[in-house]
Amino acid sequence: MSPFLFQIFAWILTITTLFGNCFIVIFIVSRKRLRSSKLNRFIISLAVVDFLVGLSMYPPLFFCERWFSCHTSLMKSFRWIFIYSSVCNLCAMTVDRYLAITSPIYHRTKVSERVVVMSITLSWLVPAVLRGGVFTPLYYVHKRKTLMFFLSILLVIFEALPCLLIFVAAVRISIIARRQKLQHRNKSKERSNTKVKNKRSSTGLKMILFVAFFFIVCYSLEVYYSMCKNVLKLCKDTEIFQIIRRLFLIANSAVNPFAYAYLKRDIKEEVKRKANAFCRKRNLELNAQPDTEPEVQSVNLD
Repeated sequence: MSPFLFQIFAWILTITTLFGNCFIVIFIVSRKRLRSSKLNRFIISLAVVDFLVGLSMYPPLFFCERWFSCHTSLMKSFRWIFIYSSVCNLCAMTVDRYLAITSPIYHRTKVSERVVVMSITLSWLVPAVLRGGVFTPLYYVHKRKTLMFFLSILLVIFEALPCLLIFVAAVRISIIARRQKLQHRNKSKERSNTKVKNKRSSTGLKMILFVAFFFIVCYSLEVYYSMCKNVLKLCKDTEIFQIIRRLFLIANSAVNPFAYAYLKRDIKEEVKRKANAFCRKRNLELNAQPDTEPEVQSVNLD
């Protein structure tokens, strides 16, 4: 891939990431019915951190190479804090959905708003402390030892284990959801009630499953590279491999807003309702405008 083509793809994904996640945050926060949902609070947090991932991934690389003299180590530290925060937020949201489908009674009684806020806070705080507060100072003091030992610990905590956790949870959720769907189909007495409930549940599950599996697809290359190069010392870094890894990381944050808008029922209905209201208002404005075409005056030729 040529550098120019990489720049085009990177800017398209970056702009999509920034506008898409910004739209999701503003849209949910501005509507009381949406922001009261526990799952939507996880989505707000994940959208904010994905916005920061898009802001810190390619634009600093682009501008620092051309017009500014940047501190690349500090810039990279912030970038990975946001990436790891995105991973932790997704893990927290996946665990929340896993409990909701495997233990619905426990989820309704034990997973309160306070627990959700604590989960989101830890998803931001842990990466900031370990990557920014511990790794970065140690890197400047003992660079070789830090890369040899502490970096491997970070890779296991924030890359290998989350991918494994999200994959297992997503597979387990899909199996249980399919089993419950088959069971509800066989209950003819409750068919009318459970159909609506299953439809709402399945749309939320489709969203989390899509986000989880797409994350695994985009992040697996980064996990493979990190383990192979930094832990096993078997791989060499190349420019094309760096480009592909960065594009995949940006793509993960760029696609998530579309999953929220099209696969989560309440957000999709609210977006559709808002779009229909805008179209009706626009049509009324057009119909209310007076006919401004000039009248053709007859000319007396006599």
